[in-house]
Amino acid sequence: MTIRTFNDLTPETLTALLHGAGLLANNAVSKVDYAPIGTGKLSTNLRLELTFDSPTDELPHRCVAKLAAPDETTRMMAGAQGAYGSEVSFYRELAPQCAIAVPQVYVTELSDDQQYFFILMSDLSPAKPGSNLDGLELEQIELAAKEAAHLAAAFYGEAEADKYPFVLNAAKADGGEFGQTLLIQYWPQFKERFGSVLSSEQLAFGDLYVQNHAKYVQLDYGPRTIVHGDYRAENMLFHKGKMWAVDWQTIAVGSALTDLSYLLGGSVDPLLRREHERRIVEYYCEHFNARGHALSYDQAWSQYRHQAMHGLMITILGACFSAPEERSDRMFSKMIRGHLQHCLDVNAEEFIS
Repeated sequence: MTIRTFNDLTPETLTALLHGAGLLANNAVSKVDYAPIGTGKLSTNLRLELTFDSPTDELPHRCVAKLAAPDETTRMMAGAQGAYGSEVSFYRELAPQCAIAVPQVYVTELSDDQQYFFILMSDLSPAKPGSNLDGLELEQIELAAKEAAHLAAAFYGEAEADKYPFVLNAAKADGGEFGQTLLIQYWPQFKERFGSVLSSEQLAFGDLYVQNHAKYVQLDYGPRTIVHGDYRAENMLFHKGKMWAVDWQTIAVGSALTDLSYLLGGSVDPLLRREHERRIVEYYCEHFNARGHALSYDQAWSQYRHQAMHGLMITILGACFSAPEERSDRMFSKMIRGHLQHCLDVNAEEFIS
């Protein structure tokens, strides 16, 4: 009984799903009101106001629902890539095993063909998302670094087992060859749209990376872990010294430093990053090692430098697979400048030249 569109959000359907999840056994939803949240492209997010037949402490009256994109092409692409299955599987299987802060989830549903999904979760308002256009402040960076360490530590050294088939592993799948083929195809198009905001040094590094993406993917840097994959400001919610990570459709096998490096490269002003990144990497190591590991600062810094390249493919292909839009284009423009400059600042060329 997977909810396909917001029209399926009837009191009867929600009651049946909640009963199936062991909630509201002697109660029922009598009314549902909803309003859209955000402007997500791969999914639809709605804030629900629920009315129950009788008072209950099992479920709040206000929740958030996440379901498949209404656009058929987008939905089929996301389903084929496993994005919906990844997010549902994260909440079902991975979230209970790690300490990273995420919304409380009440119901998860996934269609057999993975073209439709439904997640009913807690509403974290008044928490607000970060902004890739504005960048994160230092306190927010530290909160996000600590939570990233909790995720990476939970699966360190276990990620490559066949235990988690829903987690993307590009190195194991084809060594990054398909990704490199896509980058070679779309990089010229990307440069036509965004090349005017890039320096000659940034463009040169982009050219080098596109031709050597597979080498980046195949580098052996030791034990791997499970990463969020798109750990940026707008996939985080902040409120009163707390941070929650959302949007788990890009989980993948990666370095213990993938999410942190991506975060600092694409969601932080370069001046602020340069001033604090070494201390933030050290701070990250402290929280990572507090969960039973012994990653040295030198190892972490080397992986942090290498993983500065993680944001390039996401930004390049993300922009090329999206229709031009004023705010999105400003975001992609800022992110590619940030990621390329990050690569230059930490001499990531050493790993692919």
